[in-house]
Amino acid sequence: MNEINNLDTDQILDCYAHSDVVVTREQESAPPHEQLKSYREQLHKYFVQGVKTDFCQQINVAPVLSAPCLRGELPATAYPVLFDPKKNKLCSLHEQLEGLISEHCASEIGNDLIGKLPSILLSLQENLQVAKPELDHSAQIQELMELMGNALSKDTPKDFQEHLDPVKQKLLSCQGPIMGFGAQTPYQLLNMQLKSHMATFSEFIAHMQRKLSGLSAIAHLQDKGPEKDSAHFEFAGDLLSLDDVQEVSPQRVSSDLPKARLERIRESIKALSNAVRSYTEQPNKIFITKKLLESHNLKAVFGQATIEVVGSNALSHAKAYLDKELPNFTALIRAMRLADLEMTQTYDESLHDAYFEGFAPSYLNYEEIKYFRPVIVIDESHNIVDQTKDFLSLFSDGAFIKVFAINTLNDINLPVVASKLKASALEIASLATFRRNAYVYQGSFEDPYAFENALRQGLNATTPALWNVLIPDAGSEDGPASAIRIHRAIESRQFPRLIYDIEAGVDFGSHFNLEANPQCDLVYPNQVLEIKTSRGKCTEQISLSSADYLAMEAHNLQALEIIPDWYQKESLVAVADYLSADPESQTGKIPIIQVVDEDYKLHRAAIPASWLQQIRSRLDYWRFLQELGGVKSQHFENKLSKSKAEWTKAKEEALKALEARLSEAYETQRAADMERTIHNILLALMEGKTDLTSLALGSSATVPVNITLETDEEPLETAPAPNENVPAPEETPNEEVSVSQVPWVESDECTSCNECINTAPNVFKYNSDKQAHVHNPKGDKYAKIVAAAEKCPAMCIHPGLPQDPKEPGLEKLLKRAEKYQ
Repeated sequence: MNEINNLDTDQILDCYAHSDVVVTREQESAPPHEQLKSYREQLHKYFVQGVKTDFCQQINVAPVLSAPCLRGELPATAYPVLFDPKKNKLCSLHEQLEGLISEHCASEIGNDLIGKLPSILLSLQENLQVAKPELDHSAQIQELMELMGNALSKDTPKDFQEHLDPVKQKLLSCQGPIMGFGAQTPYQLLNMQLKSHMATFSEFIAHMQRKLSGLSAIAHLQDKGPEKDSAHFEFAGDLLSLDDVQEVSPQRVSSDLPKARLERIRESIKALSNAVRSYTEQPNKIFITKKLLESHNLKAVFGQATIEVVGSNALSHAKAYLDKELPNFTALIRAMRLADLEMTQTYDESLHDAYFEGFAPSYLNYEEIKYFRPVIVIDESHNIVDQTKDFLSLFSDGAFIKVFAINTLNDINLPVVASKLKASALEIASLATFRRNAYVYQGSFEDPYAFENALRQGLNATTPALWNVLIPDAGSEDGPASAIRIHRAIESRQFPRLIYDIEAGVDFGSHFNLEANPQCDLVYPNQVLEIKTSRGKCTEQISLSSADYLAMEAHNLQALEIIPDWYQKESLVAVADYLSADPESQTGKIPIIQVVDEDYKLHRAAIPASWLQQIRSRLDYWRFLQELGGVKSQHFENKLSKSKAEWTKAKEEALKALEARLSEAYETQRAADMERTIHNILLALMEGKTDLTSLALGSSATVPVNITLETDEEPLETAPAPNENVPAPEETPNEEVSVSQVPWVESDECTSCNECINTAPNVFKYNSDKQAHVHNPKGDKYAKIVAAAEKCPAMCIHPGLPQDPKEPGLEKLLKRAEKYQ
């Protein structure tokens, strides 16, 4: 077995490692043939059965693209963040501190502190990792000040505290909590947005109070005439004063309103009174499973919300609540509309009686719907998939529900038992998107500002909303490693980001957004790494696939077969290439990923066939999203290829027809010339002339018509005009040198010296066997292609003919290229 030391692996993953580390590759000499044969057989057995070979390297490794230090990435400095209640948005604590220190501290002390801010905030982040759901702002600021004081040397000036006090007071005045990156953070961010969202309801509550007072005044006048009875308004005494009631009350109201109309007014008063009390006392309603509540200590996080804890089927409980709450909200809006008419004395019984009698939820408009109190469901994605009927029913009906679906890193990993794989849980966002009437966000919170914006948009949407969120495992305290794993899950297409917002535009394409995914136009993102070998430094393009993400987990890492460096066979294929090729052509091939050990030496690791089911599933899902988002449409590419083929075929047929016409015309003229010449010769012989040379009209030696289909700009070579004097062709040797129109490489002879890659990288690239081939014959100037051929030690590059006839110095370049053609 390949035993993994987690400490060494974490060292490779450390995002704070030195950025000047260099990846190296070593190649050993091949062992005897019998050993190679034995290993090849064992390797194929490993691929099918997952049984390690006798030759597997016993070293600690990690996927090469999982280590930020190898990719020039900076540490994850987005956290900690500070929530500013005044601006209702998150801001960078690092930027806030840097600005305050520069403003209030002496230059020497300030520069010292600013230089140590990354380590100070890292220590704070580690402290925030411990669950503190109450987010005590004062305690957090005090802890931060202590860390800043301890960060300086023993030569700290005595007046240091005087410099820090203004910084401390400014941070305290913000009154917003500091949040670090942890499993509880997404819930804290949701709670912040819920509070901010409900703050916008204050104006709506005041609006309801005015309507309530106005209708109450009308009912009071019906009961007792124009006299004002303060006792009648006792139930609303804490809402408006009696003088305020007088201002909103109609000045003249008939004292003999119809009974049905008066009863409707009293029903509206009751609905408004209940709504004011409900919106004031119970601003949010959250349905959450007991498991999530206890595992993340969420009762303290959502302290001001009304939480209903359920054992399971949170969606069905929410649906039952909505079935009861929607009629209440409809009655509230009905009461407010009726109050408008009654208070302005514009109620028309012949028109409005029937309208209010049949008032239904379909009468509600967007401006009214946005004041429906949020109903939040917090549950695990795989549980929601088990409640698909309720989920689709709520989203199909356009219910005013917001679903916060939780996926942990463990959920998207390979299951211990392959039969328990539930890929459908990862695709819950697609179910919501299919309804075409919801706001959908899938992603994580490693970017707090994007996540905050998604929460805000979902809460403000007048449609159902789904946030399908990836979070660390509960109780996870592995610092930056969780952030790295989440980012790699998104980048590798294991858990891609997506946004579907029906309010973003009119067309479907404007609703769908995949741009937050790295290199979203590709199947897998690529990274170019510089590698040091025995021959010098070279660059290599490596793709990040789901296999690389799965290999970040220790249990999966132990299942890899670390291939000996001496085994160099073309049957080893990168996972990305293995999945993109025709399955039949991959028979006998072994998919591999690139890994590094703790000394940053590059190795190849084979994956077992049991991984391919989930990897293919995630790849198919990503391609499906690309099609929906219009990022990469296979239908469009197929149509484009078909159009190109049809155009090329039509062009070739037209050129063949032109060649045939020119050849026919040439042969006709040639026959006429021959006939005329013979006629002249016969006449001369009859006249007794012996010098017949001057009678020939000219040689009609056949000149082949040469027409090539390279580019539209190249002129066509045609036969000469019939009356032109065509010189007789000179005799040439039997051997002719055929020069290709485009550059080409004898890849089998390539020594991987990097000369062509460095000289003309837009023309030459390496294949999976690290042997050069022509990627784009028009990617660079002919001069660079000739230079690459001259530098090639194997002389396997053939420059062909220049693609740009206007390139300067072509005559000399063609002369230089002759010996390489």
